[in-house]
Amino acid sequence: MAQTQARMPGKPIAKPLPDWCQHGECVTPTIEYSEPVLFHSAGVLFRIEGETWSYSMQNPKKKTRAPGTSRAFVFCSKQVPAVISPFEGKYLVDFLTLDDEGRYGHANEISMAQYFAVCHGRIFDSMMTGAAEFARTLGYKVQDRVEQPTIDRPEGILQFLPKSAR
Repeated sequence: MAQTQARMPGKPIAKPLPDWCQHGECVTPTIEYSEPVLFHSAGVLFRIEGETWSYSMQNPKKKTRAPGTSRAFVFCSKQVPAVISPFEGKYLVDFLTLDDEGRYGHANEISMAQYFAVCHGRIFDSMMTGAAEFARTLGYKVQDRVEQPTIDRPEGILQFLPKSAR
């Protein structure tokens, strides 16, 4: 069976997400494919696949593609925005506080970039400029959650919705 154009390596569905750098090393993630897998009145769960490219700030033109494809899930929801990643046979939930500038520039910035790209078709040149304001414009007022629980299946994200929304 022929592979669809959206799933072919090197043909991302959108331009690369913003670079994320720490200690002189940078990564550039891409989203190669996204597919809705769960529809709920409080949100839509997407399965995404992507690639990651890395480079040193000393030699930014020499990017190296990480082996394999990264897989994750994005829960597009005004109440519980989250990115869910495989972790030790289960799934780690990264709750996102999209409307707070103070939350950008940290390790979850890639998750935030994935969320905006999948849920809103928006890719920022830098998450530090405009992302929180964009989230507030869309009506995000998310309670800050610092825990990162694990769940057995990505669909388990629904347990974190307020009881009235389940």
